[in-house]
Amino acid sequence: MDRPVVKLVPLAKVLPHEECEINHLTSIKEQLLATRTLFNVPVALPAKRDEEYILLDGTHRVAAMRELGYSFVPLQIAKDEGVKIGTWSHVVSGREWLRELARGTDTAIVSDVRDIRGVFVKIQTPADVTFLVGKEHHAVRSDTQKKMSLFRRVSLTYTTYKRADAPILTAHEDASMVSFVPGYSLSDVREIATFRIRLPPGITRVLYGGRVLNLNVPLDFCFRLPDSTAWTDFLEQRMQNARFSAEEVFNCE
Repeated sequence: MDRPVVKLVPLAKVLPHEECEINHLTSIKEQLLATRTLFNVPVALPAKRDEEYILLDGTHRVAAMRELGYSFVPLQIAKDEGVKIGTWSHVVSGREWLRELARGTDTAIVSDVRDIRGVFVKIQTPADVTFLVGKEHHAVRSDTQKKMSLFRRVSLTYTTYKRADAPILTAHEDASMVSFVPGYSLSDVREIATFRIRLPPGITRVLYGGRVLNLNVPLDFCFRLPDSTAWTDFLEQRMQNARFSAEEVFNCE
């Protein structure tokens, strides 16, 4: 396995593709303030212009560092061929959010999507399976903007959920499994980040092999561009002791 590439990058050059969960962002900020250490570095892909980087994993870490006044962030630089983009399903309790969706004028709940060539959200309960579609999506080919519109419409109707990596039937009578179809692709993420659009939080699932774990970067390196020798020496020492995941792993920070 090739040695991972880790670079210090100006935060202004990092392009997120999803929004933050406020409670999780607060937790990450508190952790950074307490430890002054970035334990796991975010993962990003080079963009196609202006030495920018598309953030794949680390939305909350990067946002927290921005809010705390840092200027640079260490990134593990990924390659397209090593990245897989998936989509989390959400386990949501209660039924009020479903009733709110049913009252919507821009969406429809249907029992069959065989004639729909586009975007839909599968809602599975212990009793039945239904599908939410945008009314303008019937017989219309899917694209990134339509995914965003419908997925956002659904995810904003509930405030708490648990991520699940497979759309399985929940055993809890009061819970529903929400699955987003079709999931996002790497090209979707590139388009969204490049145009400064943000996805709803908690939907994109990034798998990446060869991730650096527990690099433990002191945040003193991130206020201003450090002396190149100091950064190189630190990185060389830490890389000798850091853990590397040969398996595809994901992170949710």
